[in-house]
Amino acid sequence: MTDKEIEIQLALGSLPVEQRRKLALAENSRTSEKILTMLSTDKDINVRCLVADNPNTSQEVLLNLSRDKDVPVRYAVLMNGKTSADTCAMIRDFDECAVIVYAAAKQCNLTLYDYSN
Repeated sequence: MTDKEIEIQLALGSLPVEQRRKLALAENSRTSEKILTMLSTDKDINVRCLVADNPNTSQEVLLNLSRDKDVPVRYAVLMNGKTSADTCAMIRDFDECAVIVYAAAKQCNLTLYDYSN
């Protein structure tokens, strides 16, 4: 099945994808940015974590996932080498989880708090 066929079936909700298939797509470094974008809103936290960790995930999706309700997804965003310093700073400044705030500062070489404000 081509990426285009997968995109169409995901959009229609008609793809009989087992959870393993979604996980494999989310983890595969050759999965297209468009499919990763679609998978980024999956109800399964594991799929969203793998999307957040995927090097093909766009900055826009990483920013959206940085606001995910689940801490492991936000942490995976921080561990993605493509995550921008701006996204790290936003997480550091606004996340309510101390572990995530600390990880944002450490991962992106930021001070723990922004003292300029």
